[in-house]
Amino acid sequence: MTGRIKRISRSSRKGVKRRSRSSRKGGKSMRYRGGRLNQKTLKTRRKTSMTQLKKSRSQRTLIGGSDTQLEAITSPPKFDDVIIETHPNKYFGLDSVNGDQNLLGQFRRIGGIDTSYTHVVAFDFDQCLMNGHWWSTLQNLTISQLDFAETILFDSNQKFGLERETLKELFNTLNRAHHVLIAIASFGRRDVIYSVLNALGIIIDNKPNYASNIYITTPGDFSTRNQQFTDGMDIGDKNHQLLKIAKDVFGNTDAETLKKIIFFDDSQHNINEAHKLGVTVSKDANGLPKTSMPIDQSSIDDIMEHIKSP
Repeated sequence: MTGRIKRISRSSRKGVKRRSRSSRKGGKSMRYRGGRLNQKTLKTRRKTSMTQLKKSRSQRTLIGGSDTQLEAITSPPKFDDVIIETHPNKYFGLDSVNGDQNLLGQFRRIGGIDTSYTHVVAFDFDQCLMNGHWWSTLQNLTISQLDFAETILFDSNQKFGLERETLKELFNTLNRAHHVLIAIASFGRRDVIYSVLNALGIIIDNKPNYASNIYITTPGDFSTRNQQFTDGMDIGDKNHQLLKIAKDVFGNTDAETLKKIIFFDDSQHNINEAHKLGVTVSKDANGLPKTSMPIDQSSIDDIMEHIKSP
């Protein structure tokens, strides 16, 4: 039959099933925003859309989005997968000081740590051993001997957490117990901590270079594959520093060894993580890990009990 095909009006199409080109060829057809797409075209568009979505999420993450990838970028690094020691087997003393070179004391000693130590008493520095927060006050400022005057260490808001005679008795007791090592695990500045402890030695015992026999570890001891940490950085928790202490002092980091370290910190997060690691911490009446803000008589009681244990 020849002639023009009569166009069916919109109203007369009701009830008429119109075959699409794809269905005439045996293919599937789906509506897509008012049109029809065969299955192959639809899959291609879906794949393109997912690629664009992932790219969009990645870009949004880098400028402050809330996806899981952002958490991976902003979360503190973990010791066992990215943090390595920049200064392995270096325990005491200083490499440099940001200020008065008279504060330098001994350079760091390498190796040869006393193998007779059986226990470590480790303190956080800011708001734990000390009442004040020295990093917040000094940050990267140049330091001088005036910053560590006796009036500042015992009569200011930056003072030690314990009173002079109590602190003197505690440190002298620990130093006389030759099997006990005093350690500081801090996010603050090594040169500041070292200078405070040296000043303490002069005040309580008239001993120069007092800090040269106290183990100090700060973020500058560590790095990742791509970044050198500097003192003052928050690197997540204190576990990497506590593991370094265990390895340097006792030669290993097994469960029995970690129990030999008792740790005090003003951060509940740091204390909880240390407890999970297996380090000894103070506990409250309910047996839960507790902080020390700053250390007090109950902390001293826990120390004395700890260093008596085998």
